[in-house]
This record gives sequence, C-alpha cells and structure tokens, in this order.
Amino acid sequence: MQGEQFEIPEYLNLKAALSDGEAISVALNKQKINRESLFDNEYVSWDGYSSLLLFPIYSDNILYGVLLCDMKRLGFESSDLFMNQIGSGIRMMNLRIENRQIVDDYEESVRKLREYNITLDTMSKTDSLTGLNNRRGFYMRANTLLEFYPSEDKSLIVGYVDMNDLKLVNDRFGHDDGDYALKSIGSVITDYVTEYNGFAARIGGDEFAYIIVVPKESVSDNYREELYSMFDKFNQTTLKPYNVEVSIGESVIEKGVEKSLDDALHQADERLYYEKKVHKKISILKA
Repeated sequence: MQGEQFEIPEYLNLKAALSDGEAISVALNKQKINRESLFDNEYVSWDGYSSLLLFPIYSDNILYGVLLCDMKRLGFESSDLFMNQIGSGIRMMNLRIENRQIVDDYEESVRKLREYNITLDTMSKTDSLTGLNNRRGFYMRANTLLEFYPSEDKSLIVGYVDMNDLKLVNDRFGHDDGDYALKSIGSVITDYVTEYNGFAARIGGDEFAYIIVVPKESVSDNYREELYSMFDKFNQTTLKPYNVEVSIGESVIEKGVEKSLDDALHQADERLYYEKKVHKKISILKA
C-alpha cells in the first residue's frame, strides 16, 4: 500500500455518520452509495461546510475504508495520529472477530469429530441387519451388567438362540426372506428381554445371544418356554409359507457360583445343541 496512489472505489458502503453530534448507524439496505454521492446524500451534505477532508483508514497496509471529516473539527496537524488510532482500533476489532471465528471453527470441528467417533463406536458394536448388538457389543454390555449382577436377590440367565433351517429358507424362498427371518428373530428376542431388563445380540450368521435379569428364587422356572411361545404367536401372525423357528439353550449365573460369561455361553450352547436335535424333526414349512 505504501507508495500506491489512493483511488476511491466506484461504490462504497456508508456504515455510520455523525449528525448534530449524534452517531447514526446506517441501515444495511441504505449503505451502498456511489462515489459521486459521497459528499451529498441522506447523511452527508455540504450545508454548513466550506471544506471536508477524506482520509483512508488503514492499518498494516490493509485498507478498511475512508473517513469524511469536517476540517474545522479535526486539525490537519493531528489527522495522522487520529487516523492511525482509528485504523488500529478497527484492526483490533477484526482480529477479535477472526479469532472468534477460528475458535468457533475449532469447536465445530471438535463437535463433528466427537459425533463421528460416536457413530463409528456405535457401528463397531452394532449388527447392521438386525440393529442388535454384535458380538463385540454383547461382550461389552454383558461385562458391564456383570459388575452389578448376580446379587443376593437377582440372578442372570444367559441364552443362546440358533435359527432352524436358515439354509432352507434361503434356498427355497431367497435371501431376502432369509434376512426377514433373521430380523424377525432379533425383534422377538428384543421384546422378550425387554421384560427382564436384559439385552440381545446377533453374534453370528444365524446365532443370537441374550441376557436377562430374574429373581433368584425363579431361576428354576422355564424362561425358555416363554420365548418359544412368543415365536409361536409371531408365526401365527405372518403370511409367510414357513415358520421362523429357533432352538434355545440357557444357562444361569448365580451369586456364589463360579461361572464366567464364556462358561455360561458354552453351557447354553451345549443345551441348544440338544434342543436342535429335537427341533430337527419338525418342518418349518406351513401346511
């Protein structure tokens, strides 16, 4: 900027004016004026003036605008100091605005990064087909639950569920029906575990697991039969030419009995294998 010839732009934005000792902020829709109107407009006129001075407002070689002044109110000998103060003040205001924008941009980036990380974490623990937890999510939630249970009056039941004849559904009716059957299993198990403050997961292709919290004195009750009954009711409501059938194995974790989550899953899987042999004789095809 130093050594350059100053030229007034064809159009300027009139930001503020001093009228009768009162500073006026110009409305946004009235700010744009051409340079011919600079000395004669709604806010500035020659009336009562013999001369006006036009000063460029700048700081660090950055031109911010111009100031039109009454020569009588501003001594020419102090004009440089006065304009430097105005330019420095505007520069400081701009720096604060820029710094605020930098902070806002940084905070927005951090917010988006957190949301992205939450999304990735959720995806890493969720089965995309059923919306249930996957194996990783199941173990994380189960280990958290095991910090509180079993207790003196509450026990845990760990269940293993396997779909019967998924291959038959896929081969005869198509993979869309296979997906439908798997999602239906997830939905029925979710309804079941919700009654017992538990949760379910799809831990393999056609394998599901769940944990429910039950009163200690009722662990001898056959909770598994309740889940079988829910599948029977579900099949009665569908128009599919097949039943969504499963085999279920369960294992109990009680206070004072040494049994890990893996031990309980293994035991439930063994009992499921026995159930599988029984259900293998039953056709899933509707009559």
